[in-house]
Amino acid sequence: GKPKMVIRIALARKLLVILNAKARDARTEFANAT
Repeated sequence: GKPKMVIRIALARKLLVILNAKARDARTEFANAT
């Protein structure tokens, strides 16, 4: 039970990092477009 939870948390954290990076890229692109 516990190892799966750890893996799930790690995956969620990785996903958050990726989403944050994409959001940052989109923000800079939007700033450049305007």
